[in-house]
Amino acid sequence: MSAAFSRWHPIKPIVNWLMLFILLRISFASTEPDVEGEALIDLLRALNDSNGRITDWNDHFVSPCYSWSHVTCRNGNVISLSLASNEFSGTLSPSITKLKFLASLDFQDNSLKGLLPVYLANLTHLQNLNLANNNFRGPISNTWGQLSNLKHLDLSSNDLTGRIPMQLFTVPTFNFTGTRLSCGSSLKEPCASGSSLRVSTKKSKLGRVVTSASCGATILLFIAAIFLYRYYHMRKPKRDVFVDVAGEDDCKISLAN
Repeated sequence: MSAAFSRWHPIKPIVNWLMLFILLRISFASTEPDVEGEALIDLLRALNDSNGRITDWNDHFVSPCYSWSHVTCRNGNVISLSLASNEFSGTLSPSITKLKFLASLDFQDNSLKGLLPVYLANLTHLQNLNLANNNFRGPISNTWGQLSNLKHLDLSSNDLTGRIPMQLFTVPTFNFTGTRLSCGSSLKEPCASGSSLRVSTKKSKLGRVVTSASCGATILLFIAAIFLYRYYHMRKPKRDVFVDVAGEDDCKISLAN
């Protein structure tokens, strides 16, 4: 009976399958190129971090979601970059468009230069975009109107000119003050929404994310495998061992009348 249980118990193949899956997942993750990690390295080079503010973005590491500062991830994808007040003096690389699920981008209070990037319109998941107090110039591309998920937009204090795409006036919170864009009291469209907050110059203190949901799922699977393994061994029937003790008397109970 015990041998049959050990040979055919259904938990045993489940444990073996889970362990194999975890090993394959770890092996695959160690060799799979990380597109978002490479994109962030290209982005950092173009930003010109001459003061060495960002020191833990390592292109030899598996994924930026494990320990890179200023990066927030969900389900193994970068969803937020908070890089305000880092004294960057370069440009914004097109590599940023490889962050397909980016929802929040904050470069406030730097010295970034160049034309306002047209390709930011490709980040259709963006909900928060803050490029305030930089040195961007030129117009806002009409393609920015396709950023339908935007809830907060701040382009204040840049050398921007021209007309503002009408769709951007429907963003709940927007700020175009301190520019030469066509807006203001003399025009129909305001330069800031009624709920716009004053631009802050304080450095963002967003904490680092040390693990992703993908890593968490792997850990949970590993714990489940251990639990099932222990459960399997605890449920195995134990053999009872009887030992005759020499000289042991039989226990007799007599009832008096």
